[in-house]
Amino acid sequence: MRMSMFKLKPNRHKTAARALQQRSRRQEQAGRFAAGGTLLLRLVLPVLLPAVLVSGTCFYLVTADFLAIRTMHTSGCNLIDCERIAERAGIAPGRNILFADVTRTMRLLEADPWIYRAVVKRILPDTIEIQVEERQAAAQLLLDDTCLVDSHGAVFFCSDRTFDTLPRITGLSREYVLANGQTAAQIVDAALGLLGGLERRGMLRPGAGTHIVAEPAVGLTIDDNATGTQVFLGFDDFEEKLRLLAFVQGDLAMKGLSARSIHLGTVKQATVTLAVPEGEKKHAKNSKKLG
Repeated sequence: MRMSMFKLKPNRHKTAARALQQRSRRQEQAGRFAAGGTLLLRLVLPVLLPAVLVSGTCFYLVTADFLAIRTMHTSGCNLIDCERIAERAGIAPGRNILFADVTRTMRLLEADPWIYRAVVKRILPDTIEIQVEERQAAAQLLLDDTCLVDSHGAVFFCSDRTFDTLPRITGLSREYVLANGQTAAQIVDAALGLLGGLERRGMLRPGAGTHIVAEPAVGLTIDDNATGTQVFLGFDDFEEKLRLLAFVQGDLAMKGLSARSIHLGTVKQATVTLAVPEGEKKHAKNSKKLG
């Protein structure tokens, strides 16, 4: 009986071994978990940390008071008031400069007929700089209204009044321009080229004194109201024809004569119709009556 009771007692060595095995498994699992967490941290941290830094930096810049727009510099405004340009820009003072839409601002400014080109820049921390290039009217094109033409040949402004400071281009109707847009543009470009040649040679009358008549079937004619002379030049070779015109006018002046019309069909030949002096006109009329 004692013998059987002795055999039923648990083996202390085996129990200790099992405990050691379980403990070893737990330590192994914990080690694997720690290794997996370390690996995950190594993979996520390089991505997460920059994202956190960027987000924090963005939040700081968005809310930073020193980036609020406080100053707006405008240059190039000679014909247009600078305050009008600043208002048209649509940039509100106090707004964060990083969120100022400079591309939209440039489009708004260039929609003004008097502005040819606009450049808008951010100058950190708090300044917007606006540079504009205004359109320079080179001539007035008389249609139903008076339309201003810039040096590029673009019609940019029309009004019901005339301008005493600009050369005049007449001869084209609104109906012709609408029906023959490309041809009309070429005629206007030719007239501007002629005006440029007159200016370079010092032959341009001040203000609205120079009058160019554009006839699509004939060409360009300078109608000089000061002298009463009409100069027919066609559509081409203006530089050479103006050189010939200067020679003809100088020769007439030396001889004490004046021309009613000068026809420059080519660069080498001029046909001149002399003006009849007032005394000779009266004498001719009296002679006709007496006869």
